[in-house]
Amino acid sequence: MVLQAVISLYAIIAVVFMGCAPTPPVRMDLDTYIKNSGQHNISDILIAADIADLMVHKEILREKDVEVAGLVRSFGAHNFWTWYIILEKNGHQIRCYAHQYRVEPGRDALHMVRWVQAEHGELTISGTLKNDGIAIRYMRYKGDLVTPYYKPSDHYFLPWRPLTR
Repeated sequence: MVLQAVISLYAIIAVVFMGCAPTPPVRMDLDTYIKNSGQHNISDILIAADIADLMVHKEILREKDVEVAGLVRSFGAHNFWTWYIILEKNGHQIRCYAHQYRVEPGRDALHMVRWVQAEHGELTISGTLKNDGIAIRYMRYKGDLVTPYYKPSDHYFLPWRPLTR
């Protein structure tokens, strides 16, 4: 009897947590989005596009969630208000940046960008298209997914050791 009650409680908790899980965005290519532009009643759409297509349709896509891929040409915080990455594909470039002020991102994001640059691979960035580039939500490479906003601490506090750097 007690075992059935415990199993039922776990089943109820599992159902509640599954109901609270966020749904992934609907992913569609740019041509499909433009062709059916007036018919979308879904609020969470991720538009996959090339960098060149973003430049051509920037007025339509402004403030929309987009996803682009390209080679990493440079990254840093030089002459811009926050940390950024310059992606390039087929001669077209776009700036992708951390929308919160960052001189340097979290170590996982920095390592991913260096990894992509060393392998000359294509980094996929998802974010919101703004006037000055893409505000990064997350970056993806070879199955790894990171965000530039998480910055783990440089030191660890252990109860038996003093707080040091």
